[in-house]
Amino acid sequence: MAPKSRKELVYVFPEGVKKPSHRHVYVLSDGTATTCEEVLISGLCQFPDVSVTVHKVANLRTPEELKAVVEAAAQDEGILLFTFVAPELIKSIYSLGLTYAVPAIDVLGPIISRLENLLKLSPMGVPGLLRRAVDADYYKRVSAIDFGVKHDDGAGLSTLESADLVLLGVSRSSKTPISVYLSFQGVRTANVPVVMELPLPEPVERLGPDKLVGLLVDPERLVEVRKTRFKDLGNIPPDYVNPSKVFAELEHARALYAKLRCPVVDVTLKSIEEAATEILRILRSRGVQLGG
Repeated sequence: MAPKSRKELVYVFPEGVKKPSHRHVYVLSDGTATTCEEVLISGLCQFPDVSVTVHKVANLRTPEELKAVVEAAAQDEGILLFTFVAPELIKSIYSLGLTYAVPAIDVLGPIISRLENLLKLSPMGVPGLLRRAVDADYYKRVSAIDFGVKHDDGAGLSTLESADLVLLGVSRSSKTPISVYLSFQGVRTANVPVVMELPLPEPVERLGPDKLVGLLVDPERLVEVRKTRFKDLGNIPPDYVNPSKVFAELEHARALYAKLRCPVVDVTLKSIEEAATEILRILRSRGVQLGG
């Protein structure tokens, strides 16, 4: 079915249905209509044997524009779902719905009304705020993931100052998986290895303790992890899994963290999610602004 107007997108849900749909649902908004559409699709998923024709009409601005859409919905014996924030459009759609005998369902109205009562505040009434917030969050996460990839295992030192967080730790102390998890939360995370024979890169020392977190792990546990990592590769460097050497590595890391005055997280008995949550709690307690 071709769109009836430039603003209207028409499609059948679910896709690939061969028989004609038996109902028409009009999704209306003075914003993008995406929120309303997503709510509709989520609801329709609970009715597996139903197919509907969806008419998505966004950016409605005047009662006159709305009237034309409601007239079309009446001809199709359709249903109206809407997410208007403009009071005049909300008033108009209920009036038009009665006039043309078309059911009208306000998707967000009851929620906003309840929040208004609980918060003792008035909503701003600006179309598209939710979508803008979602888009901003999405791009923030994508940017953080890209940053994490470029700053893994000591890479990207020249731009390290733009990190929200830099994780420090010896080999196999979960630096990379924790960094990946935090990146997916929108935190621009870098990680830098602590090597006993090498000085810490200068850009790390210039950051100061607020952006640094040191990782520690039980020596015996670390030996097991390293052995497991290399068991299929063979030729494990003897010092890499030597208990006394591993203990010395961790003591070196501990002393380095004390020198840097950075917080320390022991990851021995923690999942990646638990360790990341503890790190975020530490940063927030220090007033660190994340994802700026």
